[in-house]
Amino acid sequence: MMAASCTQPVVVPENYFPAFKVEVLLHAPIQVYQTSEADLHIDLMMLCYQLDTICKQGLAKSPETKRASILRNSKATLVYNNIQQVLFKLLKSTNSGNIASFPIDSGLEELFPRVSAYMAGNEHLISSFKSPAVDEYFSQLSSMHHLLSLSKQIHEEVESQSRPKYLAHQLAILYQAIVNLPSGENVFSKHKKNLEENFPILKRHLAELPEEGESLSSEVREWVLDFTDSLMQGIRSMPSAMTRELLPLAMSFTSMS
Repeated sequence: MMAASCTQPVVVPENYFPAFKVEVLLHAPIQVYQTSEADLHIDLMMLCYQLDTICKQGLAKSPETKRASILRNSKATLVYNNIQQVLFKLLKSTNSGNIASFPIDSGLEELFPRVSAYMAGNEHLISSFKSPAVDEYFSQLSSMHHLLSLSKQIHEEVESQSRPKYLAHQLAILYQAIVNLPSGENVFSKHKKNLEENFPILKRHLAELPEEGESLSSEVREWVLDFTDSLMQGIRSMPSAMTRELLPLAMSFTSMS
């Protein structure tokens, strides 16, 4: 058996000097920046939504009892500690109120009832809370974004491709997106009717086209482009009938600021 060859170490470790110690911050920014009162409000809203999401996940795991113990959840504890730090900075900058009464005074109790219950030290969170404004806000916002993105995708494909492969399927999904819009369906009632009337014509036109070579007719192409363009303009105009779910959250944030 051959003996292992001995070589000099590449580096010889020196003695440890405490002055060279580097603290590792896993859940905090490396550099702390000067923040305004508005920045603190935004941080608070973001952290409250994070904690609210953790609460909802805990509730979803125990639907049979409609309760969820999350006080020992490490993620919830971490977010809660961050909320406390932001609240301390916020109240210090405004010289008003206290941490215990802030959820009620600021309106956070109505906006995030699950977070308010957690901050009050409740061991269990009841899942029968009335759906808070923040849930409706994100539901409506995501539906609007989905409708806008899908309209934009179809519009661009019809513009750039002679014969989009999945046009009929995409328009069917677009129709469902209009129907499933939490509010504002009436805003697009004409678009819905337009699609219901012209979709069979489109499918028949696509079925009559040969598998290769021939492109969409100019009439069909123009109809799709006009239809999707009108939808995009309607969403971007943000009509009041389509944004009523967004107002409570915006008003709460304004009152906090």
